[in-house]
Amino acid sequence: ALGEAEVAELQRQDEEEVALGRALGWIGRRPRSVREVRQAMERRGVAPQVQEAVVARLHAQGALDDRAFAEAWVENRRAFRPRSRIALRAELNRKGIERSTTEEALAAWDDTAAALEAGRRAARRCSGLPEREFVRKVAGSLSRQGFDYETSSTVARRIWRETTLS
Repeated sequence: ALGEAEVAELQRQDEEEVALGRALGWIGRRPRSVREVRQAMERRGVAPQVQEAVVARLHAQGALDDRAFAEAWVENRRAFRPRSRIALRAELNRKGIERSTTEEALAAWDDTAAALEAGRRAARRCSGLPEREFVRKVAGSLSRQGFDYETSSTVARRIWRETTLS
């Protein structure tokens, strides 16, 4: 026969294992920040002490690391959805990444290269337009992705020259 304290401890351990399994499932789909994992557990009503235990175990296993998350996020954006440094900084801030970690992840970020990549994608939708309209639409697309006016307009004109020369 188990006492009340032993039953309570077994229930806490069970709740921790269930929360850990869910957290591993979330992390398995895509990298997550500590804040994202905590918020997901909170939405599911996981007790704060269980959240702490799960986060500690995930850290110990190397499955939860904000530095690695920030680097993966920046690399994913570089490859698939280029954004400006400012937009990336804001995204990582919303994910709960500390400013110093964000700056480390963005150290090698080149806004012009990212704008060129994003602008070339936008240019595919604008082919056949007159120069003024082309530049306006591509620059507008870049602005919505967080690039400043100077970068957006310069890159849009450069892409126009590239497309007319090829």
